[in-house]
Amino acid sequence: MKVTKLEDRERMFLAGCIKNDIIADGTINDEELKDLDVILKKLGFHDFDGMLEDFEGTIKDEESFWELAESITSKDVQNIILEVLYELSIQDGFVAPGQKKLMEDLQAAWGIGDEK
Repeated sequence: MKVTKLEDRERMFLAGCIKNDIIADGTINDEELKDLDVILKKLGFHDFDGMLEDFEGTIKDEESFWELAESITSKDVQNIILEVLYELSIQDGFVAPGQKKLMEDLQAAWGIGDEK
């Protein structure tokens, strides 16, 4: 799974989601930052810092976050984002409630799991 195939706005959104995922449990420790570096290298996400800056400059509130989320319509991209967030969230050995909520809210926004 490489993020180099994602469009700029998709990588920007992923960077913001990664940041939200990391702070969702209320703590940021050195181990999480090391895990993040490993995951970013594995993903080929070499422009993470720049994409995060773009995200923080563009997304000013929760409404603009969800507008951007809803603009990502590719199921492949949605799945990549969710897979990355899941992989990050289990680094602590469990999924924190805030991390779980972010993933569930994204799934709901994208209609994932509604297919019955």
